[in-house]
Order: sequence, then C-alpha cells, then structure tokens
Amino acid sequence: MNIQEINTLPPEDMKAELKKAALSGEVGLEVRHRRADGSIRDVEVFSNKIETAGRDYLYLIIHDITERKWAERILMESHSLSIAKNHFLPMDSAKKLLTKFTSTCPSLIKCAG
Repeated sequence: MNIQEINTLPPEDMKAELKKAALSGEVGLEVRHRRADGSIRDVEVFSNKIETAGRDYLYLIIHDITERKWAERILMESHSLSIAKNHFLPMDSAKKLLTKFTSTCPSLIKCAG
C-alpha cells in the first residue's frame, strides 16, 4: 500500500502536509489511516528530514493513538457529566424550587413574563 491508500486525507492535502514536513524538517500531526482490513485508526505522525549521501529522505514515525483518543473522549464526557451533576439541579428539584419561589413572590412572574 502507498501513502494515498493508507491516509484518509485527500491526496492534495497529504501532499501539502508532506511538503511542509520536508521544508520544515520536523512536523507532528494527527491523521486517520486505513488499515489493510479496511478499518480506520487515529495515528500521530512525526516526520523528520534526513540527508544521506547527498539525498533527502523523509523519515516517518507513526503511532496508533486510537485507544488514547477513545480514552480522552470518555474522560471528557465523564468530566462534563460530573460538572453537570455538580452545577445543575435535577429537573424535578428545579420545578419544586421554581414553584415555591413564584408562589412566595408572585410579582416575579409579572416581571419575568
């Protein structure tokens, strides 16, 4: 398989990324790669230009970060739920509080309404 078959970026975008890597000497980026079985994996690509015998080569180190991305997503969702639980009232409690408040202060309904 060549890079266009593996990378899910459009060929022109991948060429631009590779060109940027070649010019700058070192680039780290996250992309998605297609495996031989057709599954898609998140990968982190580090590249470096190497010169040897008068020729330039682009050396790539590719790490599969699919599980790390999954764990980060789960952690963020968990954190969001934790914040929601700590900062928001359950709907039935909010309704009870609102009913109690508006019954003791009927002018609030006129002002807010």
